[in-house]
Amino acid sequence: MHTIIRRLFFGAGQTFRAGTVGTMAEKTAYGYVKKYCEEHEITKRSAEMERIAKGCVGVRRTTGQHPGGIVVLPIGEEIYSFTPVQRPANDMTTKIITTHFDYHKIDANLLKLDILGHLDPTMIRMLEDLTGKDASEIPMNDPEVLSLFASTEALGITPEDIGGCTLGCLGVPEFGTNFVMGMLLDAKPKTFRILSVFRDCHMVPMYGLAMHSIILKTVTVRCLRRSVPVMIL
Repeated sequence: MHTIIRRLFFGAGQTFRAGTVGTMAEKTAYGYVKKYCEEHEITKRSAEMERIAKGCVGVRRTTGQHPGGIVVLPIGEEIYSFTPVQRPANDMTTKIITTHFDYHKIDANLLKLDILGHLDPTMIRMLEDLTGKDASEIPMNDPEVLSLFASTEALGITPEDIGGCTLGCLGVPEFGTNFVMGMLLDAKPKTFRILSVFRDCHMVPMYGLAMHSIILKTVTVRCLRRSVPVMIL
């Protein structure tokens, strides 16, 4: 995926993998100091070893690459105007080239794309192979599928069969949490477009914004009840 994006969208030499820097932690630094003293038969007090260790904290230990980060250069610019480049972890056998500086040190000057892999396309392809059906031909407005977000009737089961859950979307990714199911019960969506709003709302608490998620839920439900368009930023 990254190779295709680099070649088709930006061209050679315009993109690089975002580099990461692994630094020395406090406990690791103290272990190094202690081991050094033991190997060289040097006697030091714990306080002195802690002082030396603090001077090592934050020192670079290793380098790597962001799992989905691609740094994009402006047209006409060279990467060396912003950062040196290297092979991750000094592995000269790899074809991947990363930024030498950690991305956060240059994020004010360069664009970074986060292109993370997802299991959904693999799962859909596997289902196509198993069923012989083309996923692109599956209608998005199938009444029975949409009814799963309101009841369990289409599944041929009752809420008692699944622990009292009144919705049939308990096993659908991003729709099986109490947060999202509560919104479904309040707003009763009937279209695929509205369902996409709930999926986006679910991303908020994943980043720890608990209070934001409560406000977002309240506002979204009110808008949906009034048929007001909702945009999630």
